[in-house]
Amino acid sequence: MIADQKKLLGTMKCTVSRFNGSVGQEEMIVKWETKADWHRNHRSDVRKYVRRSNMVNSFFLVGGFGLWLPRLAFEEKVLKTGGRSSKLEVGVWYEFDDAYIGWPTDNLKNLTEIRWNKFYDQYSAAIRNVLNLEKPWDAAPAAKAKPKPKGQAGPKAEL
Repeated sequence: MIADQKKLLGTMKCTVSRFNGSVGQEEMIVKWETKADWHRNHRSDVRKYVRRSNMVNSFFLVGGFGLWLPRLAFEEKVLKTGGRSSKLEVGVWYEFDDAYIGWPTDNLKNLTEIRWNKFYDQYSAAIRNVLNLEKPWDAAPAAKAKPKPKGQAGPKAEL
């Protein structure tokens, strides 16, 4: 599921404005709705994918979010846990240019962690929603409900 980034991100509160390049070297521009957790209503990021194989996505945000915001890189791995089940393991790397910022960055670091944990909670929910909407390839067709014979009364309620 994570291999189809355009489909997956398209189910979230964002707009994918560009997605091009060969597999493992794609670039995607995404505009996110961020009314609750950021200092502005929308934020755009440019994702540069550097690896997309064997159920792994590795990408970084080109230029971070600006001079004082963190530089970010991500690695998403799907790990089999048995049968048809799996789990998503995410690594997030970030750094700040403390010398450029010029003030203590403890709060920025804390907010960065909170925001990306929240994002990946939403991302995981989007994966579950997409998977639940798609019919599994080996699922048996759903049984049809048996029609009730006409003219028969249903059971009487006791008072």
